[in-house]
Amino acid sequence: MAMALDFETEFPRTNSSYLSPEQRHQFFQKLKQVVVIVNTELVKPGGGFAKGRKFERPGSSNTTCPTVHQGAGVVLDENGTILTSAYLVPDNLQTILVRREVDEAFWEAKLEAKSPQHDLAIIVPKKNVGPFAFATLDTEGSFRIGKEVLSICHVGNLSYTSVVGQLACQDHRLFRDVGDDKDIAPLRSEKLNRDLKLLQINNCHGSPSASGAPVFSSSGRVIGLSSFVLNKFDFAVHLTILERFYNSYQEREGNERGESHRK
Repeated sequence: MAMALDFETEFPRTNSSYLSPEQRHQFFQKLKQVVVIVNTELVKPGGGFAKGRKFERPGSSNTTCPTVHQGAGVVLDENGTILTSAYLVPDNLQTILVRREVDEAFWEAKLEAKSPQHDLAIIVPKKNVGPFAFATLDTEGSFRIGKEVLSICHVGNLSYTSVVGQLACQDHRLFRDVGDDKDIAPLRSEKLNRDLKLLQINNCHGSPSASGAPVFSSSGRVIGLSSFVLNKFDFAVHLTILERFYNSYQEREGNERGESHRK
């Protein structure tokens, strides 16, 4: 049965945002259900696929996934709508392969919406893969500088890694502050909106494959989506941008379903 995971039933909001080690363990066990692995097969110049990598899941046979871009995404509704990084779904995309923690193998998804200037994309399953647990977005103003944040990302072949950090800037770090830095050129800085609102996060260790990983508040609600790393600091797209992009997609889908029904 699909259900929203907000974590507040176990851990009500308090003045302190810090979780105990036991709470962090429970947090990880519960919230990893809404985080997916996103790997994309790309078309090589001249045809064919890019060189592949091998991914292993404990207790199962190896799954080979030809890919160049790998990262994460977060499920936002019971239909399996996944919010991820636009970096993971470039124009030369051939196939999107996704896997949840409970899945034995990758399954195909399709691109539904993309905004490179905000580094956001929405993908959905191509076929029914079972009920989805899903996360919910937080509310603006519920997090402040210095608050503890948690993320679940995939580092190379090490899937589902829990990281903990603190907010350094929560709502006013504009991309023009760092947009000309050559260190983020590989992450297509020229495509991002110069006024993109970001979260700057300390102590998450700057994983280069964290693109698309959700950033959670201590109540288990999504407040950002990991985008790029600069000088070992992680930057995530701000909650308000995620909410606007997701709501726009939902509104468009609703309109299209309505028009189809009238026809």
